[in-house]
Amino acid sequence: MGYFLNMIYHEDKAYKIIRTMPKHNEIGRGKEYVKLWHDYLGADKTLQNATHYLFCTEILDAEILEDEIVEENAES
Repeated sequence: MGYFLNMIYHEDKAYKIIRTMPKHNEIGRGKEYVKLWHDYLGADKTLQNATHYLFCTEILDAEILEDEIVEENAES
């Protein structure tokens, strides 16, 4: 697992970290508390390190739309 600002790479996929939560916040509330946050934030994946839960959305590969841009400029 590698970090880059608010991004993380996990299993060859890039994720944007949308929120972190200290693990001690979950104590006494159970894993359902983490799942509620996951659903509320609309996270694609929840990862964890030694001290925090990381709520993330997957960064999809970019698609090149060059042909469409050229066509729009030609019409102007």
